[in-house]
Amino acid sequence: MRQRPCVWGLRKRRAKAAPVRMRRVQCSVALLLMLLAWVEIATSTACGEAKAEEPADEGARGPAAYVGGVVGTRRFTPGRWGLVGIEARNPTDQPVTLLASVFFAEDPGTQFARQLQVPGRSQRRSWCLVRAPDVLGGYQKSAEVRTIAFEQRGEQRKPLAPPEGGRWASHYVALQRGHPIVGALFDRSDRPADREAYQAIMAMQTAMSLPPEVADFWGMWLPPVAEGLDMLDGLVVAGDRLAEDASARAAVRQWVREGGRLWIMLDRVEPATVRRLLGDRLCFEVVDRVGLTRVDVQDVVGETSVSAEPPRDFDDPVDLVRVLVSGVEVLHTVNGWPASFRLPMGRGRVLVTTLGARGWIRPRGPGDPRPPGRDSPSHFVALTPLRRLAGEFLAGAGERAEPPAALAEALAEEVGYRVPSREGVLAVFVGFWAALLLTGGVLLRRNRLEHLGWIGPGFAMGAAAGLAGWGYAMRHSVPPTAAVLQLAEVGPGGEEIGVEGLLALYHPEPAATVPEVQGGGLYWPDSSGLGGTIRRMCWTDLDVWHWEELRLPAGVRHAHLRQTLRPETPVRVRGAFGPEGFSGTLEGPLRGVADATLLGPAGRLAVHLDAAGSLACGPSDELSGVQFLPGVLLSESQSRRQAVYRSLLSEERLPERPRLYFWADPWLKGMLFPEEVRQAGAMLAVVPVELQRTTPGQRVHLPAAFLPYRAVMAGDTPHASAYDNHARQWIPLRLPAETWLRFQVPEEVLPLRVEQAWVAIDLDVPRRRVEILGREGGEVVVLAARQSPLGKVRFALDRREALRLDARGRLLLGIRVGPDTPPSDSQGAAVAAGTPWKITSVGLEIAGQVEPPDPKGNSP
Repeated sequence: MRQRPCVWGLRKRRAKAAPVRMRRVQCSVALLLMLLAWVEIATSTACGEAKAEEPADEGARGPAAYVGGVVGTRRFTPGRWGLVGIEARNPTDQPVTLLASVFFAEDPGTQFARQLQVPGRSQRRSWCLVRAPDVLGGYQKSAEVRTIAFEQRGEQRKPLAPPEGGRWASHYVALQRGHPIVGALFDRSDRPADREAYQAIMAMQTAMSLPPEVADFWGMWLPPVAEGLDMLDGLVVAGDRLAEDASARAAVRQWVREGGRLWIMLDRVEPATVRRLLGDRLCFEVVDRVGLTRVDVQDVVGETSVSAEPPRDFDDPVDLVRVLVSGVEVLHTVNGWPASFRLPMGRGRVLVTTLGARGWIRPRGPGDPRPPGRDSPSHFVALTPLRRLAGEFLAGAGERAEPPAALAEALAEEVGYRVPSREGVLAVFVGFWAALLLTGGVLLRRNRLEHLGWIGPGFAMGAAAGLAGWGYAMRHSVPPTAAVLQLAEVGPGGEEIGVEGLLALYHPEPAATVPEVQGGGLYWPDSSGLGGTIRRMCWTDLDVWHWEELRLPAGVRHAHLRQTLRPETPVRVRGAFGPEGFSGTLEGPLRGVADATLLGPAGRLAVHLDAAGSLACGPSDELSGVQFLPGVLLSESQSRRQAVYRSLLSEERLPERPRLYFWADPWLKGMLFPEEVRQAGAMLAVVPVELQRTTPGQRVHLPAAFLPYRAVMAGDTPHASAYDNHARQWIPLRLPAETWLRFQVPEEVLPLRVEQAWVAIDLDVPRRRVEILGREGGEVVVLAARQSPLGKVRFALDRREALRLDARGRLLLGIRVGPDTPPSDSQGAAVAAGTPWKITSVGLEIAGQVEPPDPKGNSP
């Protein structure tokens, strides 16, 4: 009988043979893959060698677009805008539409694209606006910028390979942070005067302990949009390259209005170029140009001038452009002529120098410290006057003011969207627990507490469903909305309006409905919560762009907005003084004008403004403290607007020239919204007031807001002054004080015969005598007095001899606070030291008659 094999032994042998067969299969597959890889490498190498031997066929390569380098400032700072150059080529015979999409390697989800039309057999160079991401590391010196190119065919896009192969083209850009960036515009020629100006800029930076580095624009075109200058903190104009470039001039003006610092070297720039750049803001007239072999620069402090440095002699004369100025602050003079002066322009400032660069610097000596951050130091050192200009030009540069919180709160009211209140949610929870406890008590009495196991979850589901339904109803109670709150700064002449603000986009459900821009402007939505998605800002023309693939989540999403508007008719405020105060008209295509406030050089006034644009304000309309709108009972919208006024203007210095602030309907020119999106919002506009000359013989009553003052020394004053001119604040004191103030009357009413004046003082001076002083025939006289005044006190002055103006339209008055007069039974050190006292504010009103001009220049 044949013996059957053991099943267990057979299975054991098969189990031992299985791994051996598996290893053989794996080895065979590995050898096959190695063979295929070797064949692929050999083939590609042979093809590459064949291509290297043959001449390149330009037509076979096809269209391409890539980053050709950084233009403009050639540097980037995280969180700021800049420009990169785009180069596109089309070797084919047919025109093509190319799209170059640029992004930083650290943030591939945010892309910036430029669309170009490229004719056949041609190349094009253009620019693309990009924003450096905030995620760039603090120690990075460079960042990688990548480009993906597409060929646009109708609605379809075909990816294009870059010239060097791979998925994208790469380019590295320099990063700079930690100190202000200064740019310079020189002429394209390399003149010795340009080199001197270059050294003066570096000497100014060294004086501020900054690395002497200048981002010049030699050999490249100028940025056509203000965002191309966003990397700069200061810009020096030392040539005439802006003369024929209208786009660059508009970009520089907008950049200054948004907070930039501009330095114009008038000895290197033609007056016509400055006139085209500043427009109606031009506040000087060139007399002539002279060469100086001896230079004595004097600092202007108040109304006096002192030599800042010993006079210096030059073999080669230093240029001085002699100018006549008005409405500016002169900082330095040379031989009585302005050597430097400044003027405000929006939130920025313009510094003008008329003296050549060699008058501000001297050669570096062996004992001078080396400048930081540079191997080859600059060869010149800033003199004392240039160090003062450095503080004016660079101090505080680079600070980017964020929109105040009151702006976001007012914008939320414009949207109208509300989330369920905390009180309502708390009431639902309280009701849930109350119902649960009541039901539990009833079931406990009936010995059926086991039913609470399904009743409790039911109550919880009901409460959750109620909250969800409540939230859904509130979310859909407001339609898709685009609300905007704009801050509009009207430039001189009213032909350009710089706009900044917040844009709120609300959608009940996730949507991709965002506005397109076809008239210039920029808005940057909040990107929090959008990680893992791709969104692309696509530019198709100079002022035309749109977002692609930007899908916003449900709810409210804010975006920072800025743009430049050019109205069809200028926006202006013009008026003159009369017997009731100031009256005039508001011109321009604005609607819904209301809640106006006028800020003068010495205070603010409530303005009565009607729908036709007529406006008026007088001495009785004075606003003080935190009040920016008249009246005690304000509507909800007025309360929100006053909160915005307080957040914007409470800490701001009063302007040198009057400005009108008012609210109006938003101006969304150039922004296209989908039809289903509701538009809402408001605009806070500020317009410079053009004062017109009052007709001789006309009686006028000047409000205190138009009469600025400064503390001056008058004769042998035995007491200290209580007013700080620099801080524009009154100083609390304990000792007696005598302060002389010089009030300036607007030149539009000069010559003026003053008939009566009123001094309004808000003060707290217990147990002291307060006297208002004047001068008659060189003697000090008391014009009015009050004992222990408290609160706002008004002094009437009617002695015309003491109210005569000087030849420059100024009135000198004094305020004397006498010694403390304690009660007879008071004792102690506190009495010996004196009771503290303080003046909060001082204002002067003047009533009189405008006289014909005196040919001899005497004051009436």
